[in-house]
Amino acid sequence: MDNKKKGIGIFIAAIFVILVFAAMCIPTSAVSECNALNESKVSQPITQQSTPKPVSASAPKILVYADDPYHPAPNTYLDQALQALGLSYTGYYNNDFSGFETALTTGGPWDCVLFGNDNWFPPSSTLDALNNYVNGGGRLIANSWRVSGYSTHPLWSTLGFTWISDDNTEPPDPVYWWDTAHPLFSGVPQFTSLTGGRYAIYGQYVQPLPGATALAGYTISASPNQAALILRDDGQTLFRGFMDGQNDADLDMDGTPDGVELWINAIEYVCGGLRPPAPVPAITPIGLIALVGLLSVIAAVSIRTTVRKKR
Repeated sequence: MDNKKKGIGIFIAAIFVILVFAAMCIPTSAVSECNALNESKVSQPITQQSTPKPVSASAPKILVYADDPYHPAPNTYLDQALQALGLSYTGYYNNDFSGFETALTTGGPWDCVLFGNDNWFPPSSTLDALNNYVNGGGRLIANSWRVSGYSTHPLWSTLGFTWISDDNTEPPDPVYWWDTAHPLFSGVPQFTSLTGGRYAIYGQYVQPLPGATALAGYTISASPNQAALILRDDGQTLFRGFMDGQNDADLDMDGTPDGVELWINAIEYVCGGLRPPAPVPAITPIGLIALVGLLSVIAAVSIRTTVRKKR
């Protein structure tokens, strides 16, 4: 009986260890389920919807997935950018690919989708759903650390690029703007002050396909197979070949992280026209009196002019 109890105890302990290791993103196979190197920074899987402003029937519908453990949900760079623009959205975070995928395929229709996949390993079905969304006319801004894990997936060609290699060495490679006059980079410093020791994969070296343009890359000027930011020529999609997690910088010292500023510009450019209209100022009693007075003066001048013409 004692041996049986010990056996049960050992079995329960083993299950507990496996669950703890899984939660900490420690790989149980040749491929890690997470990208973050610092286990204490790995956010646990959660399902959370975020709508910072009341959603009206006419409000744009924006869907978000994000899992940056160094700027954690619900305050990722995507969240901060959308809130700065005053836009409501629905967000899924930290390995909730199932919830995100269900919302993408059965919810909406979505005006724009943001996919910030820094850390957790997405299933191929999520990439399939994103590909179908774009091919159906949807607008998408995306990054994923697992491009190389699905190097032949059709989503990448839909986004206008071919994968070349990963940025998987220390420190993370800086990203330079190749078209400094492009609206995407307005007010955004180049990503040249990055923090290492955070990810196994910091981004990808890619090459644009016909119908797409490389706007930034890992060399100071445009070079083959060194691209890091791909915009489709129709403006429908933007692929970011770098993660948010390595970038804490605010090089222009304006109080907004440089990574957030790039997300703001990207959302405005790709998702265009989604910023809510400015509210019409309310007319105060004093303002109403002034308006009536102004209209009276205009009417009086108009009457006098008419009378003079008749004479």
